[in-house]
Amino acid sequence: MKLICISRVSDKEQRAALGGQELKLRHYAVKIDPNAEYHQFDESAHHDERKKFAKLVEHIKERAQKELIGLVFCKVDRYTRGSADQSEVKALNDLVRVGKLELHFCDDGLIVTKDSPATDLFRLGINVALAKYYSDTIRENVARRYAQMLQEKTWVGRAPLGYLNVNEGTAKKPMKNIIVDDERSPHVITMFEKRSLGMPYEAIAKLVAEAGLRSKSDKILSKSNVEQMINNPFYYGIMVFMGKSYPHKYPTLITKDLYDKCQRVRVERRRYRTVYKSIPFVFNTFVRCAECKCMISSYIARNNVYLKCSKAKYKECKNVSTAQKLLMPQVEAMLKSIALSDENLHKLVELIRDKYGNQQQFVDKTVKETREEYDSITQQLKTLTYERLEAVKTGKGISAELYDEIVEELTEKQEKLDNKLTKLTDYNKSYLTTASHLLDLGQHANQLFNSANPLQQQQILKGLVYNVEMYDQKLSYSLINCYEAFKQLNEKAQSELNDVNWCRGTDLNRHELALTGF
Repeated sequence: MKLICISRVSDKEQRAALGGQELKLRHYAVKIDPNAEYHQFDESAHHDERKKFAKLVEHIKERAQKELIGLVFCKVDRYTRGSADQSEVKALNDLVRVGKLELHFCDDGLIVTKDSPATDLFRLGINVALAKYYSDTIRENVARRYAQMLQEKTWVGRAPLGYLNVNEGTAKKPMKNIIVDDERSPHVITMFEKRSLGMPYEAIAKLVAEAGLRSKSDKILSKSNVEQMINNPFYYGIMVFMGKSYPHKYPTLITKDLYDKCQRVRVERRRYRTVYKSIPFVFNTFVRCAECKCMISSYIARNNVYLKCSKAKYKECKNVSTAQKLLMPQVEAMLKSIALSDENLHKLVELIRDKYGNQQQFVDKTVKETREEYDSITQQLKTLTYERLEAVKTGKGISAELYDEIVEELTEKQEKLDNKLTKLTDYNKSYLTTASHLLDLGQHANQLFNSANPLQQQQILKGLVYNVEMYDQKLSYSLINCYEAFKQLNEKAQSELNDVNWCRGTDLNRHELALTGF
């Protein structure tokens, strides 16, 4: 029989026990197999050691097909260390059941084979249960201790870069603390400052690497390392453990305000995946290719801005790249076409006043009727309450169930009337404001556009046109209804103003929202 001896510990404080386990295993194995194999596992290095143990189990399964294997541990709890091993333990138990493996526990004086009596299997089961109970107790105690430390504003793990874990006591009586790393902390502060100004994570990583910043394991920080650090609230005074936040007692490197600025940058940049998309080009986000309907993107070359089809859906699109300066005269012509003459502007203002006057009468009448109905329900509720009070005194009259039912019904009606009043008032206030915005934009669009920055120019165009497409160095678009009417008024000065449907309610609402962007 071939013996394979395994010694295992679960944390670094138990490493010294590895030697003692091996001595016991060798003493046990020499009588059975002087050439026994020996393996050690320090599972404080959790991930790698679990992988090694899994590989050893595969090795045992292969050897067991050729000869009988004896697997030796000091105690049962070394065999079933935790739930992470359950698949490996199951595989070994299966080998025991088919007679290809024996389990030896030298300290417990227990050997388990396929022919083991019930008493030995019972002992194994009891020891497994005790091992699990012991492990669960330790886990519970650790969790309780962690909770206490967190309430005391003490961090339970390794400090992030920019801080150092130190022992201010002795080896026998340690006093663990976290202090500022004077060498690395200035670089960490620089990272936050640069990010608050919009610098990408990758550029920040390159910057601090050139300045000499290295991790605690002397490695250059990656983009993901920088991202993780800048999104860590520990630096301004908050530690996060198991999804919950706790204030800590250690010195802070940054302010909450600086941290929040970095978070705002993260949210803003999330919308833009590339450098060019983060630049506010005039025609980005709303212009499509007339041939393949893909979005038109912008880029800079030879100090000029160019537009091209993204070809995201149709790689063979023949739409050529176009210099932005070739499109600007078309935009300028469109802006001039919607500027009303003084005569037409005067007529349009008079029409709005007349229309608003008629609308105002309707709104006033509706508001009055709604308020009267609301007040009537209030009176009904008051009367109903008096009747219910009288019924309580005399025992005759409206029942509690009927009272509750009627009150619920009337209260629901009042809520609907209240919402109706709110909408009427808001609509009344917004009508003239929206009309004023639309007139002002149409009349001064050209001046506003020429004096605006690229992002503002983009917002102005979005408030004027839709279905914008580009092909063969030309723009095609549809003017918003009211601005199309402005253009028609200028082209047909003799047309009757009342025949022009210059503003529809849906357009007012739509462009009131569009205009709030600048």
